[in-house]
Amino acid sequence: MSFTAVSRSFMAKVIAALVAVALVFGGIALATAKDASADPNRDRLRPGCEWDPYQWWVQYCQVFSPAMDRNIPVQIKAATGGGDASLYMLDGLYGFNKGASGWIWSGHIAQTFANDNITLVAPAAGDGSFYADWNAPAVTRDGVKIQKWETFLTQELPVYLQNEFGVNPNRNAIAGLSMGASAAVTLAARHRDQFKQVTALSGYYQMSNPIVATGTLALQMGAGVTNPTAMWGLPVPASPERLAHDPSQQLDQLQGLPMYISSANGVPSLWSDPAALQRAVPNLPDTVWRSVMESVSRASTQQFERDARAAGLNATFAYSPNGIHSWELWGRDAGLARPYILGALGL
Repeated sequence: MSFTAVSRSFMAKVIAALVAVALVFGGIALATAKDASADPNRDRLRPGCEWDPYQWWVQYCQVFSPAMDRNIPVQIKAATGGGDASLYMLDGLYGFNKGASGWIWSGHIAQTFANDNITLVAPAAGDGSFYADWNAPAVTRDGVKIQKWETFLTQELPVYLQNEFGVNPNRNAIAGLSMGASAAVTLAARHRDQFKQVTALSGYYQMSNPIVATGTLALQMGAGVTNPTAMWGLPVPASPERLAHDPSQQLDQLQGLPMYISSANGVPSLWSDPAALQRAVPNLPDTVWRSVMESVSRASTQQFERDARAAGLNATFAYSPNGIHSWELWGRDAGLARPYILGALGL
């Protein structure tokens, strides 16, 4: 055999060996990547649910509420790792649409917590409800509805989550934005055994104040509720129900509860975000409205901070240098709140 033939034979063996090594290690790497992405808890579709078109392991579930006598759509992403903690997320006054949560589709919360060992729970269709138990049924553009949201969120939904997703009824955080912010604080204050941390974004915290109460009724009517006084009665004098759902009146009940509360100043991020400028100009009335809403939230949040500091509450207040009442702000702030949420639940 010639030297050239020997050389070719040797090189062929070397190349074959290198290919074999590459295949072995490549296979290990592929297997590791596959194992890392697969999760038996997150990947398992629960009975009565379907995979949400949003993807990111979100399941679209219909949870029947005996108190409200109807199915409530709830978008859920199971914990990565099979943990028993959860984060409830409450939408604003107008929600996202009739069957989905803005936290999922606009806030991209499933991506923010994609690999965290926490179950995300986003109920939808709570428009204008303040997630409360109303004194009488609401008359809405979609018909007459029994509104027993507090009962659903604190008694009915926890049973479903424990049975189907392994969530501990007493190991939860709750987050809300705008309308959902004051509701989240109220629910956490009224159900300390259930909620161990609260995150409130761009909220309004003086619900029994006559001006705030009157504005609330007007906003509810804008959301399609024709009889908003069915919730807690007239704005003046403040009813016992209205006072009981006013975060500024619940300071004693909030003692020791970790809170992350944020708002912006109502100034659009036009110059730092060219895309925001492109959206703002053709939608100027909407931009102005969102700026006003966020400015009012900033004033309400600052007053709530003064009250919280005086009462010695365990709260973190964060004020964004710019931003309006929009998902661009809330999605960003949810990411900033993430370590506080996980930390409070020991994750």
